[in-house]
Amino acid sequence: MSSSNVVPQQTTVTISKIRVGCQNINLFQDASFIVDLFDLNNVRVERKIISISNEEYLAWNNDDEYIMSLVATKIGFIIAP
Repeated sequence: MSSSNVVPQQTTVTISKIRVGCQNINLFQDASFIVDLFDLNNVRVERKIISISNEEYLAWNNDDEYIMSLVATKIGFIIAP
């Protein structure tokens, strides 16, 4: 498959779900996560890499809910109850 440049176009997308996966861990130092953002049709519309270190990393303690909440906050979202 090939790619082509296009004329830039502004669009608006509603993000309804995020998925977080661990990309890299340096024990006792830092970690990075791949964050996929999905629209209302469950189509991935963006991918981000989020890193944590220092106090954020030390507070993690392998708690998935902590990471989900921290990553969501870093990209401007709140986890729905």
